[in-house]
Amino acid sequence: MVFMYITYHVLVHLPIIDFRPYAIGKNIQQGMTEIAVDGLPKVHDFYLETDGGDDLTDEILNKEKVMFVVVYDLDIADLNGFESVKKATDIAMRNGYSVYGLSASYIDDLNDLNKESKLNFEWLFVDATVLKTIIRANPGVLTLNKGTVTGKWNWIDVDGFKP
Repeated sequence: MVFMYITYHVLVHLPIIDFRPYAIGKNIQQGMTEIAVDGLPKVHDFYLETDGGDDLTDEILNKEKVMFVVVYDLDIADLNGFESVKKATDIAMRNGYSVYGLSASYIDDLNDLNKESKLNFEWLFVDATVLKTIIRANPGVLTLNKGTVTGKWNWIDVDGFKP
């Protein structure tokens, strides 16, 4: 019975224990310099690119109070989640957070999502595999402070975000 509950919990929410380089308390820049067993940095291919092709990675990872809305594939994202995501991003912005969407989807589709869901943040492009490594939820929310992960939520649980 306990096994079934744990299975249900990690499928609906996020894993109970996160061993990934984007776990709460881990610093992304530090992960870029730590070498894993396979010889690659623990964090690789992490690149925050604007629609115009500008690299904002260093700028954003050096900011305090950052929130990412992660949508690795809009075509399979749970669209019901954006109502909760909107509430969380509005709270974050009122409390001084810089909010960005991260996706590998087409910008026109993301702009349509912003209009339909009344989202008011810009989208940055990141490889879909990297986004799935960051957070399994689609959509999911991640907060950082100077590149250190301070919180992670599946859209189902994002009402737990407290600035």
